[in-house]
Amino acid sequence: MINLFVFLSLVVLATLPGRVSAEGFGFDHWKILKSKHFVCFYKPEYRNDVENLLSSLEATKEKVDELTGGEVKKANVVLDEAGMYSQGFVTWPDYNIHVTTFSPYPGEIGNTYDWYKEVGVHEYTHVSQLTNRKGLNKTFSTIFKGNPVFDAPPLVPLWITEGIAVYTESQFSSYTGRLNDGYYDAWINSLSSQKMLPSINDATHLPLSPSNIAGQYLFGGKFFSYLAEKYGEKAVTEFFNISGRQWWGNLAISILPFPFFTVDYAAKKAFGKSFPKLWEEWKSAQQKTGFINDGERITKRGWTTKNPVVFQDKLYYTCSYPIKTGAYSGFWFKEIIERDIVSQQERTIVKTTSDFSAPFQIKDNNLYYAVYETKRGYPNSFCGRLGSFANLHKKELSSEEDRIIFSDEFRTFRLLPNGEILYSKDKKGAFGSEIYCYNEKENKSHLVANMDYLIDEMVCNEDSIFVVARPEKIALVYIS
Repeated sequence: MINLFVFLSLVVLATLPGRVSAEGFGFDHWKILKSKHFVCFYKPEYRNDVENLLSSLEATKEKVDELTGGEVKKANVVLDEAGMYSQGFVTWPDYNIHVTTFSPYPGEIGNTYDWYKEVGVHEYTHVSQLTNRKGLNKTFSTIFKGNPVFDAPPLVPLWITEGIAVYTESQFSSYTGRLNDGYYDAWINSLSSQKMLPSINDATHLPLSPSNIAGQYLFGGKFFSYLAEKYGEKAVTEFFNISGRQWWGNLAISILPFPFFTVDYAAKKAFGKSFPKLWEEWKSAQQKTGFINDGERITKRGWTTKNPVVFQDKLYYTCSYPIKTGAYSGFWFKEIIERDIVSQQERTIVKTTSDFSAPFQIKDNNLYYAVYETKRGYPNSFCGRLGSFANLHKKELSSEEDRIIFSDEFRTFRLLPNGEILYSKDKKGAFGSEIYCYNEKENKSHLVANMDYLIDEMVCNEDSIFVVARPEKIALVYIS
């Protein structure tokens, strides 16, 4: 996951003269842990996390290098804390790997039963693939290190860069990686059944469309999975090795906006066909799956719709959609919609430009919903010590009065029959959750339990509390 904004920001910072205060960027009191091929920078409280991350990187490095043709002797890794913000990315020209400590919710980036393994493999794949330089290209890269022409990452479509990373993250466990989640299969099958799979041109430029939300990750990952299965992983490796010898790659694309001299040349050598032909071949194979959409479609908003809840003969759900403001510019809006089941009329209950951090709930004609917020003070190296937490809102459906009840880094919450609110937070520097109970009248929270399971969702009735929780392996359901 290469973050362009972060990449450009760090390039600018790298060119600034003089010394910059380490403490100002959250680098005070950081530690270093080294393994055979990696050097990791981290805060002391995350020692266990670092050991898990480095263990996963070392265990998978050889296979990744074999697939991408990379020859990385040593790579730097930075473990950043940014609250509830989940991210991984690689910087240029040093190719440092950055990983945040907060594990994504299941379904956001695969099933994420092992966040550090999944993100570590994904980001290291970028390093290995992007530094694959052979022959004269390697010589130029060594002499002109940091030069935007002779040492920049290969200018290839993102469905290549992200596609191979999604493929590799899915090769080390049946419970890790987006290709093993089932969501990508359902998405591709649904698009295929409606003849909505994109052309290679649309997959490269990703015009604003509901089918392109996951874009390069979805299409690239499934495409490379197809290539590896039909033509073999050795052909995939050969493609990257041929690309690694193309010292003229960036220069050719800068002068001639055609892939004929670069990626298509390498594809023909490795697979025997150009990428446009391979892409149509892949699309044709997907259209033979016989996928059928079941059920009757109620909403036709497009984009993302989820979290349906029925309350007093009305359907409530969340939706998100973008508003385009210019070329490569726009805003995403998130809404909670109320739909009258009888009249089929809808109205917007909540509208925000931030994301909802947990599924909303309704009780006693009050809507409870959680929204991400940002503040400073987190030990990270890439966004000025900014990080995310969540505000829990309470909105009266009759009067429209909306107020924030409390703020914390809570992953999920549940309204109890007695009016109190149960919520869970991730442990700091250890795997698991802390469960708190909040009393609205007293405006106080107290610790209820300390668990070795990472809790993602909670449901309760008069007698029991049900949680969807992860040990350090796979999601399970527990009842207490």
